[in-house]
Amino acid sequence: MGTGEKLDSGFVLFPGGHAANKTVDLHEVMTHKFKLLGKMAMDKNELINFVLKLENIADMKNEDLATIYEAKINFMERSIDAPIQKE
Repeated sequence: MGTGEKLDSGFVLFPGGHAANKTVDLHEVMTHKFKLLGKMAMDKNELINFVLKLENIADMKNEDLATIYEAKINFMERSIDAPIQKE
């Protein structure tokens, strides 16, 4: 060795979204993920209001905290994890 060449294994110790990763904006990653998953179960306005409540949890009064998880969820007829039925 001794050439001053830097070796890189390509191994990612802390991928984006991991709490120890300091190069990725964790809030942005989690917001993106929450929106992707949330839009499967909520209408756009319902999801926006739900996320706003959660993001402002530190400023909420006890009365507001009692209903923080109340939301209109659109349930599907079939689970997204259910196997596809072949006819």
